[in-house]
Amino acid sequence: MFKLPEERTYFSTHLFVHHQFEIADMEMIANMSKYCNYWRSRFLAEPPNKICSRMLIDAKGDGTCVNILVLGKFIPEDKKLREDLHNKQMMWVLTQKINEREDKNFSRKCLLCRLQFKGCRADYLSHLSRLHNMQLGQPENLVFIDDLLNCIETRLESLHCLFCNKLFKNQTVLKEHMRKKQHKKINPKDTEFDKFYIINYLEMGKNWRQVKNEPDDDDDDDELSNAENSDRRVSVGNWSDWEEDEDKVENPVVCLFCERSSSFDEIQSHMNNAHGFDFTRISVDMDFYHQVFLSYV
Repeated sequence: MFKLPEERTYFSTHLFVHHQFEIADMEMIANMSKYCNYWRSRFLAEPPNKICSRMLIDAKGDGTCVNILVLGKFIPEDKKLREDLHNKQMMWVLTQKINEREDKNFSRKCLLCRLQFKGCRADYLSHLSRLHNMQLGQPENLVFIDDLLNCIETRLESLHCLFCNKLFKNQTVLKEHMRKKQHKKINPKDTEFDKFYIINYLEMGKNWRQVKNEPDDDDDDDELSNAENSDRRVSVGNWSDWEEDEDKVENPVVCLFCERSSSFDEIQSHMNNAHGFDFTRISVDMDFYHQVFLSYV
């Protein structure tokens, strides 16, 4: 038995050593427990060697190859499972976010003063930012805020700095350290806090660090250099030969009721005419998170 995802490394090692089995990109799976339960049930009906891919690897580095079974998103059934788990997780996160935004009965003592706060979570976070200069991020970007505050409170009560996690001998020294070093904020390198930021749930298998490090599609210096070398007569300031492909739709939107995809305006018209669904009228009073939630439903 393994506690997932906390013991993911031990679980992966066990699969490899005892079963010659590997799950590719395990860190990209939204719900490891449900993922494993699904495949455990499938393997009872059909053996793994009929479903998984095989791979020969030099495990010990001595040229002796080991034949292992590999399960990953390169298998269509596995890819669909991962996408379904991601979508369910996203709906769960959005539901939680909406509930937190609409809850006006939040009550909690301030982490840094004696104020007993009552109201909404956004105002509580604003209090921490304005009066105590504790920067946790914009409220609209945070989720599971109660757990976030519990995590911060536990760290401070154990006399660890929120930012550098350094241990101090008493609360007074800790407070002075965090004030002088401007450590009243979350360290972006501290992965313990990733689960409290919505950006880490938006793209399947990606956290904010991976998204940030992705190259821009239009940042192709080599292509620009080759174009300049092939024809030096082209003027840098001449934009007259830039023609758009009118038939190409960037970031197409998919209909909520069928597989048709096109521009946002065209899909709105299509849903209204073909399905009797007026997205503009229905979403007029919705905020961003409600509109995203509607699209997932």
